[in-house]
Formats: sequence, structure tokens, C-alpha cells
Amino acid sequence: MKKTFTWDPETGHATCKIQCRNEIFIGQAKCCDEDRDFLSERTGLNIAELRADIKALKHIKKYIMKPELDSLKQVYHVMTVNKNFNSKSTEARIMRKHIHMKEVDLESINWQIHDTEDFLKEYIKNKDIIHSRIRKRESSSASSDNNN
Repeated sequence: MKKTFTWDPETGHATCKIQCRNEIFIGQAKCCDEDRDFLSERTGLNIAELRADIKALKHIKKYIMKPELDSLKQVYHVMTVNKNFNSKSTEARIMRKHIHMKEVDLESINWQIHDTEDFLKEYIKNKDIIHSRIRKRESSSASSDNNN
């Protein structure tokens, strides 16, 4: 997996491009006008990277992991409808084990997606809180300077 980053300080636009196999996932972040006083390359690139990561994880889940699990389940189903099926056979046990492993992997990627989305929301929310506190402090400092 290869990640490339671009930053345009003029527009406050950050981009992260992830190349994984033959797929490209792009995450972007743009500094809004009211936050221009806190324009930060690091913040923009972090947000862009998280967004690209989420897109990549969702793609892996939908187009790689789910089809693999569905295929294993389909093969196991075909096995079970055979009149000679033995649920205690080595093949049946191996299939159940692989199905279980894929289900655990799918649950894991679901948690990764969820955690990354939550982290991104908290990251942006906390940045907004910090910025508003700094602005409030600066405006109260400026008004006290004007009174002197």
C-alpha cells in the first residue's frame, strides 16, 4: 500500500492518495474560510489520510472480504446438501474453521471502520473546540487591551 500526499497552502486543500493493488483511494480535506487563521498542513493531511483509509477499508470489506466469505458459505452449503456429507469429516471441519476465520476478519474490519470514523469525528470536533477557545481568549485579550 503506497500513500502519497499533496498540500496546497494557498487553498488549504490536502489530499491523500492510497494505491493498493490496482485501486486508488483518495481522501481530501479543505480548510473552511472561518478556520483560515488556523490553517495547518499537518491537520489537513491527517484528515485527508483518515478519509482515504476509511474508503480503502470499506472497499476491502465490500469487494474482497464479503465475497470471500460468501464463496466459502456457498461451497459449504453445496457440501451439506450432498447425501454423502459427513459433518465430522476433515473437509467439513476445515470449511467451518475458514468460514469462522473470515467472519472474525469481517467483524474486525467493521470495527476498524467504525473506530476510524469515530476518531475522525472526535479529531475534528476537538480541533473546533480548541480553535473556539483560542479565538475567545484572543478576543477577550484584545478587548482588554482596547480598554487600557
